[in-house]
Amino acid sequence: ALLPSIVIAQELLNSRLIEPTSPILGYNLVEDIKKSHKHPYDIMMDIMNNNQDLEKDLYLSTKTYFDTMAPELNNFCNQDDYRTLNRSQYTEVEHAAIPLEVLTPLHSQYLSNLSLNETLSLEELKYSSKFITEKFQTQRENCGTAISFRELENKLEEYCFGMSFCKKAKDINSKLSSAEVGFPRIQYSLNGYTRYVYRNLMDGKDLAINLNKIFNIQVSWFQKNNQELSFFEYVTTEASKQGIHPKELFLFLAYSMRNMPSLDIEYAQSPIKALLLEVYFWKFKEIKKEFKNYPTQIFPDYEKNDLSTYHYLTAGLLACEARLAGLNSPTSVLLGILSKIGYKANKLIKAIDPQRYEQEGVSYVIKLANAQGFKNGYDAGKQGSLLGNKICGKFYDQQKEIFDKKLSSLNEKYPLYIRRGYKLVGPIGKQRKIPLKVDEYEKQRQFELKKIELKRKLKEKLRSIEV
Repeated sequence: ALLPSIVIAQELLNSRLIEPTSPILGYNLVEDIKKSHKHPYDIMMDIMNNNQDLEKDLYLSTKTYFDTMAPELNNFCNQDDYRTLNRSQYTEVEHAAIPLEVLTPLHSQYLSNLSLNETLSLEELKYSSKFITEKFQTQRENCGTAISFRELENKLEEYCFGMSFCKKAKDINSKLSSAEVGFPRIQYSLNGYTRYVYRNLMDGKDLAINLNKIFNIQVSWFQKNNQELSFFEYVTTEASKQGIHPKELFLFLAYSMRNMPSLDIEYAQSPIKALLLEVYFWKFKEIKKEFKNYPTQIFPDYEKNDLSTYHYLTAGLLACEARLAGLNSPTSVLLGILSKIGYKANKLIKAIDPQRYEQEGVSYVIKLANAQGFKNGYDAGKQGSLLGNKICGKFYDQQKEIFDKKLSSLNEKYPLYIRRGYKLVGPIGKQRKIPLKVDEYEKQRQFELKKIELKRKLKEKLRSIEV
């Protein structure tokens, strides 16, 4: 009952065989989730209790979808021009949904693939789903604008002039952006952050618990009669009180404010977790729709309610990760801002019509930039980066202070010559190094092991990104 093919008999919905907002779950299930007034946790429990073959259904839907889309991605990647397309030319059932022009021609092929896959066992579906989605994602990351984006990053690295903090910032941005082509959402030339956010959320051990906490916190802001704090200031403050790690906080917030769930390969990796995320997404989206009723109360230190919440929070996540990795505040904030400028610049360049530029000149580019919300992207990057830097910087400073005190205490237990691994003998200016004795060397080894353990615990606390 979960497959998108259930709508084939409904003439009105025939053009939506593969659901454009949720290609794995399908139209009927998504509509049930949207219409339900229950808490997302209860909706998830109902789905699991009412579908005995849920896992197999999800794998079947996943494999059928990717069997259908894989050749299309291959064709897309073999084209020469990856332009930002005019969205008015395409039919989106919701903002950022897969255009029907992409899906409608694939109906017959989808049904053919479904017929073949229905004969497979659960284990066969599981294995083949993981195989085809891994191949699909690899191609999505090594196609068109994703390649040119990485080439640009590598070129910019040349301007680091060997400065380690600069290269580290570039590596952090590269890892978080997880650049891939927008396909099948071909109205976008580039997609970023999606896979990084999902990978971290699904790898977390407390996914269900933290989704529930973040959702309830967001709902509680609207339930208060007098919102003294802005929405995001309130949510981040309450989440901290409830023990949610700053990095996880920005991961969950970035997910909760997306335009579309865009979950696809995740259903092959862990179908139940992916389903849980998607159920919560549609209820988070109802919260986001309420923002229009609070024109000056959503963003801290920013009076308007016109920022892109997703760009705001992904910039916040990037600045947060940078601070937790040890970069200073100015670098972290600048990194978040530049990431949004880079995204908007890529989108703008890919959208420029050479003929119109020749006719209208710079004024045409300015109009196009305004239409694409270039300044809004910059403002979202700036404000989000400031928030991420503030919250994660505070957490980093607290943990670093604890580490420094423990390291100082450790240093006091061992003489300087033990800590550095040799003795100095002779008058000043003519000193020479003397190796440690066997028992002294053992003490030096113990000191180094304890220092390594302190650093490991700090990194574990910070949950900083590996670059």
